[in-house]
Amino acid sequence: MIKKFKVLFIIIGVLVSTIIFLSYGFQTSNFNEVIQKKFNEQYKKIKLEFRNVRISLDIRDFAIKFSLNEPKLSHKGDLTNIYQTNFGVSLFSVIKGNFDPKFIEVKFSENSFEKSIELVRDVFLEDDQKGYFTNKVKKGLIKGDLKIYNEETLKIEFLGSIKDAIFFNH
Repeated sequence: MIKKFKVLFIIIGVLVSTIIFLSYGFQTSNFNEVIQKKFNEQYKKIKLEFRNVRISLDIRDFAIKFSLNEPKLSHKGDLTNIYQTNFGVSLFSVIKGNFDPKFIEVKFSENSFEKSIELVRDVFLEDDQKGYFTNKVKKGLIKGDLKIYNEETLKIEFLGSIKDAIFFNH
């Protein structure tokens, strides 16, 4: 009886330790090539590069979270000023062998509003969704956090600021 209790205690201890370790995560560059290739294949109009990745368990979104360190994102030759990029893959999807991102977070410093809208329109929106953003922004600066949920329907959240913006009057 005591032996069974010790085994159960060890199993619970290992499980709790693993969850704590995965919640904090670990940093590696071993997956750089795989992540860059998969991302650049899925989003052909942009190029992503980064130094290394921190992999952790995102309990809130029930996903494996990949945080890219020193990311560089370029679109049509323009480098976007980003300082952090995260994406999460659903644990259920991973079990089924599907590694498509559940969400993508991009945290960026000041960028051209017009070029940022063009990037989101060209890369993440379907053809029937692009019309809303066409020729609306003349100039301005945008800064903040963008989160794109890739679920049944595309959901985009932005928390940040837009300044010195000029819009077209059509």
